[in-house]
Amino acid sequence: MGYFTAIFWNRPEGRFRALWRLLGQILLFVIVVAPFVPLFRYFKWSFVAGEGIQTLGMTVSVFVAARFLDRRTIRTLGLALDGRWWFDFVFGLLLGAAAMTLVFGIERGAGWVTVRDTFWTDTAGASFGRGLVMMVFLFACAGFIEELFSRGYLLRNLAEGFCGRAIQPGGAIVAAWFLSSTVFALLHLGNDNASAISLVGIFLAGLLLALPFVLTGQLAIGIGLHMTWNFFEGCVYGFPVSGEDLTARFLDTHVTGPETWTGGAFGPEGGWVGLIAMLFCLVVILLWVRLFYGELKLQTALAVYPVSGKDVNDQSDLNDGDRINGGDNAGENAVPSTGSPHSPTSPTDS
Repeated sequence: MGYFTAIFWNRPEGRFRALWRLLGQILLFVIVVAPFVPLFRYFKWSFVAGEGIQTLGMTVSVFVAARFLDRRTIRTLGLALDGRWWFDFVFGLLLGAAAMTLVFGIERGAGWVTVRDTFWTDTAGASFGRGLVMMVFLFACAGFIEELFSRGYLLRNLAEGFCGRAIQPGGAIVAAWFLSSTVFALLHLGNDNASAISLVGIFLAGLLLALPFVLTGQLAIGIGLHMTWNFFEGCVYGFPVSGEDLTARFLDTHVTGPETWTGGAFGPEGGWVGLIAMLFCLVVILLWVRLFYGELKLQTALAVYPVSGKDVNDQSDLNDGDRINGGDNAGENAVPSTGSPHSPTSPTDS
């Protein structure tokens, strides 16, 4: 009976194991969203209402699951929301805009992009301003909830699940990094014009968006980058956003270049130009973290859960490096500031 219970419950940590925590969060999401589904047909802008409801459902389900299933604070999901967090967030916003401007510059310079119109909407006589506000709302919501779930909740729980006697914290984070990026790509499988190549591009984008999280323990850069990458891609330069055309954009463009480079109807993530932009972001993120965080290292504390019974809000014994990730690994299992991996005292969580 004890063995059967151990499949579901991690007794040293006093909580469910990683798989059941993740399934519980998904169930909570369905419970929150389901009552709104029959109402979609009554909304004039159903896609905007749908995004708002998804944002509500994902935010509530992740926050509730984190507090009552994971037994951690919201802050430890990568949402410190202090001065440094907002500084990083603004950097992420600027980086996403710069990356997509690079894409447009390359394709325009190669003669692959033609600008057909400006301040364009998909409906004659429709208000461009109203359409723009909806697009800002759409991409702000999408950038936030996709990072909150894919990196803040999924990646961290997977890392804790993998970590144990056989897998060091650093290895657990790398495994979770790749697996969560795979899930992120598969969630885009149903997008219009998706292909095997475009899914590889989304997988690489997932690795990129997770990079600042595994290096700093915070979602700020990833959220900012995700928001403006999509906004400038679709609303400013008129490219498809992961296969989706938008209803309002500053430039109505037509792409004629080779699909292997431009991504074709899926958008830049499905081509080599998008990969160049990702490499640009990769280099800039590494330089930023090195400059403002002092060193490049995995925040191995992301993979270790405290079992000392200490309140997760207590950060009194953490050094600056550990405090970056929100203090979730305070107490006897805190990862040293050197970032050197070590095995936690608790058994494997998964």
